[in-house]
Amino acid sequence: MAAGTYVVYWMTASRRTRWNFALQRAIGWARELKRPLLIVEVLVCGGRWDSDRHHPGGSWDRIDNAMYSVQVLANQVRDTSGHTVQPKELGQFTVSIPLAGAANL
Repeated sequence: MAAGTYVVYWMTASRRTRWNFALQRAIGWARELKRPLLIVEVLVCGGRWDSDRHHPGGSWDRIDNAMYSVQVLANQVRDTSGHTVQPKELGQFTVSIPLAGAANL
């Protein structure tokens, strides 16, 4: 992969598509440079708060390659006053793990 092929956003926190200044800045750079945005998140297993909700089966494998949708389901999220968030799709992402031996980032 040639230098400058992608704009990389290394996600370490703020796993949301809205109210995320770093992600908004990365999107801005990708648009300005006319390059695809590559979002990288390193998933660490074995931590105190880790669970299967963070990633399927404890890790992402080639078998997980697909388009995923992030959704809020009805009556799943409430604010401190007890009001529920309306169900909706927050966004989508694609997992694409290359074959072993393929060129690395």
